[in-house]
Amino acid sequence: MAGKVTDLVLMLLDDVERSALCRAHDLNDKVKRLNRIRDFRIVERAILWCASDEMKLKQLGGDALVAPERLSDFEIDRVAALSRDDNAEIRSWAMFLFSSQCDADGERIREILIERSTDSHDETRGEAILALAKRKDARASELIRRELECDLVGTLAVEAAEELGDPRLLPSLMHIKSWWDVDESLLQRAIKACGG
Repeated sequence: MAGKVTDLVLMLLDDVERSALCRAHDLNDKVKRLNRIRDFRIVERAILWCASDEMKLKQLGGDALVAPERLSDFEIDRVAALSRDDNAEIRSWAMFLFSSQCDADGERIREILIERSTDSHDETRGEAILALAKRKDARASELIRRELECDLVGTLAVEAAEELGDPRLLPSLMHIKSWWDVDESLLQRAIKACGG
């Protein structure tokens, strides 16, 4: 049975890629079938789709990026490898897996997140810090403070502040309140979560 599932996964992955590049019909049905299988190879392929320059593949990647409830050591290592890719988009989507699609936690995962929390790519760094905040990692507080004190503050930093709810972040949040107009309701929630 496992062999048949494996064959089906590989067949559907290849078929979805061909469909995305050649024709638009029946893609949603294929993605739904892929999601039901919950095989990590789908997650790995979806991250690559999301980072693709081909818009149809990018959309499919977003639809297919549904993480299994648990990740094995091998699967965590695969995400770690993706998180070190030369392509910043792939690194960013690998971090998005942990910030928004997967609640798995553990020392190895946090090591990966800490490693990417100083990435030169803003979005990758932001997703990693948000993932740390969602896991209530104490190291996230200083990382968030640094982001909030930059000349350009992204929504991921403010969202991370809301998730962590650390009162030490309140001064930094109040400082940007006078000029940060990207998402005022998010900023208000972050201030409230941090005790303001």
